[in-house]
Amino acid sequence: MRLSAGGVLYNDGWAASLQMLRQDKRRGLELRIQEYIHPKEQKQINKEYLTLFDKEKVTPFYYKKQHNVYTLALSYVQEYVMYSGGNFSVFNRNTAGVHLNLSKPVYYRVIYAYPDSAGRYDVRTEPIRDDNLDRTGSAKSILGKEPVYRNLDKMTLSAGISGTAALGMEIAVSSYLSTQLLAGGLVGVNSSRLVSLRDYPKQFLYASGWVGGTIVLKF
Repeated sequence: MRLSAGGVLYNDGWAASLQMLRQDKRRGLELRIQEYIHPKEQKQINKEYLTLFDKEKVTPFYYKKQHNVYTLALSYVQEYVMYSGGNFSVFNRNTAGVHLNLSKPVYYRVIYAYPDSAGRYDVRTEPIRDDNLDRTGSAKSILGKEPVYRNLDKMTLSAGISGTAALGMEIAVSSYLSTQLLAGGLVGVNSSRLVSLRDYPKQFLYASGWVGGTIVLKF
């Protein structure tokens, strides 16, 4: 049995993975948790509000980020050893499986009105919507964003299928421990369009490149 855990960097996100493969056939299952991050996301903070509001309310945010998008994938894995010599080997890895997308709206603390005669601000917590773009569409109206663990009841689900192909190398540290480095690509199809950054929706059919590394336990 080969049990491996590792991380992956995509051109549009990151993932953590766990695999369990048969030692002789080099095939088995992979569980992957991935976050989609749009390449055009820009982190910013309105520092001028730090003197007007409590510091915990003025937080960094990604301008026009509409949803946090996470993917939970379960895939069948097959590896083929292309070369093996000493403690070094080169292999090809292919995966195919199903995934579940979790899309949660990003809630912002938005200034709707500046101080009244009593010095009070009208600050509301809400996501980006078509009917509030006059406020949420302006970065200067945003104090910050709510933590990702809030408003989880607003999360929506969708499904899809995906597959990867990669080339990797493995270096055996001992008879029961080795490390792997991989580079490859991913393609997938979603049942509905995913929107992370407003005005830049993710297509139903998508592709991305990735590099990753794993630690393998053999027993």
